[in-house]
Amino acid sequence: MIDTAKDNGALLEDPDNSDAGVKRPARTSNFKRRLAHGRDVLVVLVDRDLKVLYKRSFLGFGWALATPLLQLFIFSFVFRRVLAVQIENYSSFVFIGVLVFGWFQSSISQSGGLITASKALVTQPRFPLALLPHVTAGVRFFHFLIALPILFGMLWWHGVRPGLPWISLPVLVLVQYLLIVGLAYPLASINVIFRDTQHITAMILQLIV
Repeated sequence: MIDTAKDNGALLEDPDNSDAGVKRPARTSNFKRRLAHGRDVLVVLVDRDLKVLYKRSFLGFGWALATPLLQLFIFSFVFRRVLAVQIENYSSFVFIGVLVFGWFQSSISQSGGLITASKALVTQPRFPLALLPHVTAGVRFFHFLIALPILFGMLWWHGVRPGLPWISLPVLVLVQYLLIVGLAYPLASINVIFRDTQHITAMILQLIV
């Protein structure tokens, strides 16, 4: 994995400039090379953020599970024990909502500061600025993924077996990912001029919960 500034700088260089003196390939090849370059940069940045987030922590990635599980416990206690809400498979029902909205909330609440908090990257001449929303969405998507086995285990425990509706899961995940990225772009841009955008967004998302 690439950790040094030198290696990161090499990744951020325009891939089209690495073949100086060599005959240019077709436009399709250029597009594929740029796409592969963007993918490599995205993987490096997501990996970097995950390492920074959990560096020297005792639980490590376990913290990504601690928050949704705690929310599940609170919701289950309040609505099943205190309010006595009768919903079939309630814990699985709540955990689905916690995971889906948690991914959305954490990504969008951080999207406002994407540009202002990444000056070292933004000032790189050839850095693909459009990748920043994907980095935040990718980090939180990783948290979503590692919680899915727990959700599937809960569904199995409650007698829910895989069926045809499960085929739509990848499509729904893709739609949410695109929604997050689509909202992150304007929020990050507006926050450059109006710095309160990030705080207002976080407050609105908290009220929705």
